[in-house]
Amino acid sequence: MSLLVKGVTSFLKLTDTPASYAGTAQGIAAVNIGESGLEFRPHSKFTSIKLFDGATASPPTIYTSPLTNMPYAFNYSNRGIYEFGAVIVGDWLYVFGGQYHDGGAYSNRCYRYHLTARYWERLANLPVNGHSPYKSTCAGYHSGKIYFASVYNSQNWDRHIRSYDMANNSWADEGAYTPLSQVNELCLFCCTDALYLHQSHTSWGQRFDKMDYATKAWTNLTALGGRLAIGGVIGDEIYAVRMDNRHTYLYNKGGNSWVDQSQTCPVGSGAACYDENRAAIWVADFSAKPYNAYRYTPAGGWVTQYTEGRQTRSPDWFIVSASTARVYCLFGYEGLWVSESEGIGGGCVHYFEPNGVWKLLTQTFNEGDLMVLYEEADIPVVVEKDGKPLFTGSGMDTIYIVAAGSYLFSLSQDFEKKSVQIWRSIWG
Repeated sequence: MSLLVKGVTSFLKLTDTPASYAGTAQGIAAVNIGESGLEFRPHSKFTSIKLFDGATASPPTIYTSPLTNMPYAFNYSNRGIYEFGAVIVGDWLYVFGGQYHDGGAYSNRCYRYHLTARYWERLANLPVNGHSPYKSTCAGYHSGKIYFASVYNSQNWDRHIRSYDMANNSWADEGAYTPLSQVNELCLFCCTDALYLHQSHTSWGQRFDKMDYATKAWTNLTALGGRLAIGGVIGDEIYAVRMDNRHTYLYNKGGNSWVDQSQTCPVGSGAACYDENRAAIWVADFSAKPYNAYRYTPAGGWVTQYTEGRQTRSPDWFIVSASTARVYCLFGYEGLWVSESEGIGGGCVHYFEPNGVWKLLTQTFNEGDLMVLYEEADIPVVVEKDGKPLFTGSGMDTIYIVAAGSYLFSLSQDFEKKSVQIWRSIWG
């Protein structure tokens, strides 16, 4: 406050003594509240408050919702079925083959389930009691046909590609593929140019081949170089995770080589995945109880999506539907284990609906505040004011608030939250 406001025309001296100035160096002189002299105050500044710290943010805990049971899951024993094939095409979930947990019976059954009307239909049987290693992505879809890499026929080797013609409700033998002597992991990729098949085993190494859809001819390709733990198709490209180093690789079709993407998967092995959108790969650590679900995109890498609320192991399959936007969890080997307090039987189908975005924070800012959005990974954080998009920030953004309101910060679920910090700075 200016002294002239109080009618003072000159300033001659301080009314207090020099001894009282101790400890107030670099302070700002101001008239005291009693207007009887001066006092020294610290410089005014912004006081910052951390509102959100992604490094300490936990993934949501959810309970997947029970939907239905595979109709043939309990026709032999009360322990369900596993090592089956599964895909989603349009409004239908298809399941086929498998074996029962005690190893005493196998199935050639094939059914489909309408995802919105919620009823099952019986389809033509597989020509064999086909099944594949559990938690292996052994099935895919291309141009009106579902393809299934059948490793076994009952207790005997099969090692054929079987196809289901959806229009004619019939199965056909696409021919034998060249197998490893034994197989631990198997992954089938239905791309537009060809069907690709990767096999791996602890002792027998790896093998990678492709099959021409029209001629059925096979071509041997360069294998991943380690046991393939997780794989899937994104766009029309093949991505896979090696079990030993957990690195994510992209297969270069033109160069017949695997390119390390420098994106490490949180788990070394896990559930199979089929995404009808070809947008991402889902996986979970089947040894964990409860399990964490992870989602991979090339843009954001591996991101934790949720923790299952039940004390149960992970599903054998994550199946993503384009029509319902739901993720369907098909449980298989789960039913064999007895150590889970909330075990889910093989053949059970659960689901959940991803939000698509992480809602990081809703906060009221006043006029004159500073909003500081800080993150080191260069990921896009969307800021809305009163329900309307305002800006997208990345790196370090400092915004002077000129209009008070409620601000919402959100982030695509393609990205981890851990690098995001949100601050509010208030003057004074």
